[in-house]
Order: sequence, then structure tokens, then C-alpha cells
Amino acid sequence: MKAPVILFILLAFLDQGRSFQCEVCHAIGDSCSGSMETCHSGEDTCGIIKSEMTLGEVKTLTYTKSCLTSDVCRNPFLSMDFGKGIRQRTSIACCTGEACRTTSVQRMSPLSFSPPHPPITGRLMPGSQL
Repeated sequence: MKAPVILFILLAFLDQGRSFQCEVCHAIGDSCSGSMETCHSGEDTCGIIKSEMTLGEVKTLTYTKSCLTSDVCRNPFLSMDFGKGIRQRTSIACCTGEACRTTSVQRMSPLSFSPPHPPITGRLMPGSQL
């Protein structure tokens, strides 16, 4: 009778060791704090995501902490220009364990927008169809 109880307790501790947890939160501004949550299967790192959305002259900064897959960490900067004054730039810092207590997004992604390409115009060749 004692052996099954000891085995159950041992398995409970092993299962806790396998679960990966990250602080999870989302806020407008330059920081957030939230509860520790267990990550889903395949999420093997914690991430801090800082985004700046520009709509004309108005900029909104958001800050997110979440579970991520480590492949997201390979490209920590992302800039997008949607046209008509709408732009977004995002930076990601990844961490695991105790390092997450001191990790922060050091800088935002650079603004690397190029002007939109002019529309492609041309004529159809004789005999060609759309």
C-alpha cells in the first residue's frame, strides 16, 4: 500500500517539473505585471513584446508578457507599414527561468520603411488576355 502512495507523490513532483510557466499580462504603456501561467505544449520560452502602433500622428505603446515558441525569438524586430500613416513596429525579448525577472525589451525595432512602390502599369501584348 505504501509503494503506490510514494509512486503517486513522486509522479506528481515530476509532472510539476515538466510544466513551463511564464508571467502573462497585456497593457497599454511601457510595462505590465500579471500572474504566472502554465504554457501550452510547444511553448518553450517566455517573451516580452513591446509594440508601437502609429495612426497618423497618434502613437500607442503596448506591452505584453506571454508564453512563446523559441522560433519567434530568432527575429526580435518587426516593422510594418500598412500605408495611409498606419505603421507598427515590434520588439521581442525572450527569456526562461530566473532571467525573466531582469529581462526587458532594450530597444524598439528600427523604422525601416521604404516608400510604397508606384503602381505597375502597362499594356497588354496583342493577343494576350486578362
